[in-house]
Parts: sequence; C-alpha cells; structure tokens
Amino acid sequence: MPDAPLNITTSPDSNDAATVLVLDGPIVIAHLFQFQTRLREHTTPKIVLDLSGVPYMDSSGLGAILNSHVSAQKNGRALLLAGVNERVHALLQLTKVDAILKIYPDVATAVAA
Repeated sequence: MPDAPLNITTSPDSNDAATVLVLDGPIVIAHLFQFQTRLREHTTPKIVLDLSGVPYMDSSGLGAILNSHVSAQKNGRALLLAGVNERVHALLQLTKVDAILKIYPDVATAVAA
C-alpha cells in the first residue's frame, strides 16, 4: 500500500464559498508535493478535505495539513476535514492535532458549517 497513488479531485459540492477536495489514497511523503500544490490552487473561503478515501497518513501528510491550516487562517479562510477514518483519527488524537483542526463526520456537515 505504500506505493498506492493519491488521487485528488474536486467534488461537485464545491462552490464559490467552499472547495471540496476528495482524496483517495494515502497521504505520505511520496505524494507531498502533489498534495501541497493542489491545496495551494484553491482560494475559496473554505476548503474541505474529504478524507473518507484516505486509509492512512504519515507525519509529512499531517504536517502538510497543518501548514495549510495555518496558511488558510492567516488569509482569513478555513481548512476543514471530513470523513476521517479511525486510523487517521487516531493519529490526529495522538498528536493532539484534533484540538486544532475542525473535523466533521461528512462533507455535507463540513460545507454547511
């Protein structure tokens, strides 16, 4: 699974106020450049990362999400997570990042927030 690709698509739920990026695959160091580039492309007030297709994430993926969160906040925007599975959620809890990032059970709830 470490060689599994990371596919990033823009969801039809996206609009002028929110961009929903659907991630399918692991967020690991091998995909870091692609992931960061796609995140920087979007400047809507709200970016929702649909992580329901992410089986796991390493520390570089976590760092990229945190950097994007900080960057979004500095620019008056929000980065939200949706559909986080148990394994990724355990990483967020272990690193205490779950207290910093806004995590929603699904994309619809995150977009509406």
